[in-house]
Amino acid sequence: MHGVTLISKDGDMFKISVFPSESISKAYIDMIAEDFAKIGYQVKLQYRDNKFVINISDEVYLIGE
Repeated sequence: MHGVTLISKDGDMFKISVFPSESISKAYIDMIAEDFAKIGYQVKLQYRDNKFVINISDEVYLIGE
């Protein structure tokens, strides 16, 4: 199983979503990054340690694997 974890800037984990494949997890992360960018947040998408990481205005991090 693959998933996406949302973590606040102070390290609190507040949501985990589970997906059946890596491609669905990656598509979800891409969609979230695009949506936040469209409403004006600064979004940085990176690939670290075999995981996709989105930094949204240094407030929330999404980690997908």
